[in-house]
Amino acid sequence: MGEAIGILDSIAFCILICSCLSIGEASISSVGIARAQAYGEENHGLSHLIEWELNDRPKVIITILIAHNLFAVAASSLATVLATRTWGHAGIFIATLTLTAIAVVFEDFLPKCVGMALGERVFPLVLPFLKLFHFILQPLVTILDKIVGGFGRLFNVDMILESSIITRDEIEEMVKSGEESGVLEADERRMIDGVISFDETRVSEIMVPRVDMNALEDSQTVSDLIERIHEWEHSRIPVFHETPDEIVGVVYVKDIIDCLRNQNVRIPLSTIMREALFVPETMFVNDLFNLMRSQHVHFAVVVDEYGGTAGIVTLEDMLEEIVGEIRDEYDEEDAGIVQLNENCYRVKCSESLEDLALVVGYDFDCDDVDSVGGYVLDKFHGFPQKGAIFTDNDWTIKVTDAEPHRVNEVLFIRKFNKTIG
Repeated sequence: MGEAIGILDSIAFCILICSCLSIGEASISSVGIARAQAYGEENHGLSHLIEWELNDRPKVIITILIAHNLFAVAASSLATVLATRTWGHAGIFIATLTLTAIAVVFEDFLPKCVGMALGERVFPLVLPFLKLFHFILQPLVTILDKIVGGFGRLFNVDMILESSIITRDEIEEMVKSGEESGVLEADERRMIDGVISFDETRVSEIMVPRVDMNALEDSQTVSDLIERIHEWEHSRIPVFHETPDEIVGVVYVKDIIDCLRNQNVRIPLSTIMREALFVPETMFVNDLFNLMRSQHVHFAVVVDEYGGTAGIVTLEDMLEEIVGEIRDEYDEEDAGIVQLNENCYRVKCSESLEDLALVVGYDFDCDDVDSVGGYVLDKFHGFPQKGAIFTDNDWTIKVTDAEPHRVNEVLFIRKFNKTIG
């Protein structure tokens, strides 16, 4: 009788150890690398254990699996011994069913639920426990780690635990879920999305195109600039020589103050203009932002692949990619995308096609163009006149404002729903 109680105690001990190991595995998965690093900074006493867990996370998981299997097999063997002594050969069947049910519920399911639910609270408790097992089982862990690495090289598979690394897609999904659950506001999600996509956006996607660019010739005078200031309401004006393709500098409006003070408004702009920063249209916004910050400028001229002027870009244009539209006291409240009714939108063709897709909840599936104007020209296969209509299975596009070689504004009228997804 005493021996049977001792075996039952041993089985219970093995099940308890397996449960603790499952809790540890689940808590490590739920906490993740970023939160573990933050926890280490907040709790200096555990920083060495957290650093060990982060640096050797694959070996920690291997330790858990080895220890869990050792104690699970031990519990199963002890149960089989006890059952066969009591019920003979039938005890093998009874022990298998009983231990399987116990293992599923008490060694895996419930402990992992606890570990996921209480991840951050049990995380510091399981680390010393796992460190002890790693020390005891280190030879086995090292051998198994080599075997896993060998199979990875054999089949050309990276065996690093990718699930422990937070990817960009996972962050975007978390942000999306946060907005849907009410944790994040729509504006907050837009800002986070802007930060995430900042280093993937090219200058050509945010620049003011050449056709919308306000510029003066270098032979024009300060007096000419003064006449334009009120109309344009810009603090920096590009200056060109003969054609807008040959930008030679930038005039800062504040630099004409001395000219006004001395009543010397007849001097040409070429004498007061500053050197311009030129950047290729294929440059990433993040790189341009760092370049502007290092050179202490807020304005750059964008050049196309042939050396011609493609447009201009300002620091404000880049910041708007993160915080949304910035309107100062001079900007008119003229939204580029206006919803007229449930299925109709008035859209300026200078708007981003991606922004329109987000507003209307539709995937336009056109990778060749960035702007709404480019999308409209692609659909009409040329320059449509005012009043022209294009219709497909989902949308009717009606041109409401157009010039001979340019479309300024259109109506998007929804026919069917095809949401992004």
